[in-house]
Amino acid sequence: MTMFTSAALAEQLNATYLIRKLLSAAAIAAGTSIPRGANRDTSTIWCGPVLRGNDFKTVEASWTIPNVSLPNGGDEHDVYFTSQWVGIDGSGGQDKSHCTALLQAGTSIGYSEGKIWHYSWTEFFPAETGDIELDFNVGDEVYVQLTATSKTTGTVYMQNKSTGQKATRDLNAPKGKQLCFESVEWIEEDPGGGLPFPAFETFRFTGASATDSKGKKYNLKGSESVAMVQDGQTLCVPTVESDTTVKFEYVGK
Repeated sequence: MTMFTSAALAEQLNATYLIRKLLSAAAIAAGTSIPRGANRDTSTIWCGPVLRGNDFKTVEASWTIPNVSLPNGGDEHDVYFTSQWVGIDGSGGQDKSHCTALLQAGTSIGYSEGKIWHYSWTEFFPAETGDIELDFNVGDEVYVQLTATSKTTGTVYMQNKSTGQKATRDLNAPKGKQLCFESVEWIEEDPGGGLPFPAFETFRFTGASATDSKGKKYNLKGSESVAMVQDGQTLCVPTVESDTTVKFEYVGK
């Protein structure tokens, strides 16, 4: 795991595990705000494409770790935080009793006082976030693939394509929780919880795809694009450039 710049930053980062868990719990309790059939909608914490279906078993993508910076009007002493991830069931069916888990994995970036730090993680919500122990730096290319091996088990494969480091983790859903295989996501996220969102350089998810239990392949075609809007201000806009590539742009002032 990447070393932190200070004990204070490490404490803030550890707090994000709980923050992510609380935010995910709120999303599942409330259900998704993204209407079915929409081509574009908004979220206060998500930015990216969501694809709905009924039998998803894998999802994958590659992305380059973007540089982040202090947003206009920001306080250099605050800790800013953002995450990039792929997931299964982050949106689909979360209002139904049979769909109570979210399988996801990705990278996160923190910024404070001109310093940047990174870490990689996995999560089978509502279990707590776990560290997959791969090092990343700005400009490195990461590849993540999730496989739902059953409603309650999954496998995460992650690789730093720039350094050759790779790791695999097997995950189990908490007792009584399960997937329903009804959506896959490719997301740039503001984990929130009191940590402000940083400005970030434009980057892309490439090779975005998914498969179902019969091996049928899917991509971004037919997905719903979600823009991040907070307090009436748009911060992040996703643009699907091809069936397998989505561009993320920070548009905050």
